[in-house]
Amino acid sequence: NYGAERFSLDNMKFVISGKIKSKEAKQEINKLLNLMQGDVPLPIKLNKVDFKQKKSEFLKFDKEQHQYQFVVPILHNKSEKEFYAYYITNNILGASGLNSRLSKYFRERKSLTYSIRTQIKSHALFSLIFFEFESKSKNSKKIVKLFKNFILNLDKNQISEDELSDTKKNITSSFSNYFIKNENIANYIIDSLIHDLPYDFINQRNQLIN
Repeated sequence: NYGAERFSLDNMKFVISGKIKSKEAKQEINKLLNLMQGDVPLPIKLNKVDFKQKKSEFLKFDKEQHQYQFVVPILHNKSEKEFYAYYITNNILGASGLNSRLSKYFRERKSLTYSIRTQIKSHALFSLIFFEFESKSKNSKKIVKLFKNFILNLDKNQISEDELSDTKKNITSSFSNYFIKNENIANYIIDSLIHDLPYDFINQRNQLIN
């Protein structure tokens, strides 16, 4: 029986990485076993485990990277129709994930980052667009220079009609799916109250985007 053999207790392995004493390791494993027992005790004896076997090895990972964040202020909030032009732009640039302009350029074409994203945050009197990405330290100057040029030349690469139409469609169609949970409904109402939006704004939002 594959299931019985695959998930047999004999196949259970504990791996502990780091500077820890055998006594401390046993204590931590016992805690874990107690959580796993439930109504039926597990037939495991720790004295079967060879805690005296030691292995020391240094593994070098290339984890040195920089994290970048650029912020652009907007003099509009959710109660103003001008805000939604920025909202759509934010989605096209980075909020739409791997299909966004920033991701296609910096991730696919330049291979300078694994993830690059944008998000827009609206406050009572203004809003902010955040640009965030990570890259290896050795690429620091290159990616910052390319990013600045990318943003400064946006007017030369204007949004096409198809791109605009598809983005609006994605934003408006996903809006109703957000309200399948009562928690999301309550959060949206609170957010509306913070921005002095009317209760029926939920019906106006997609009209403003379109």
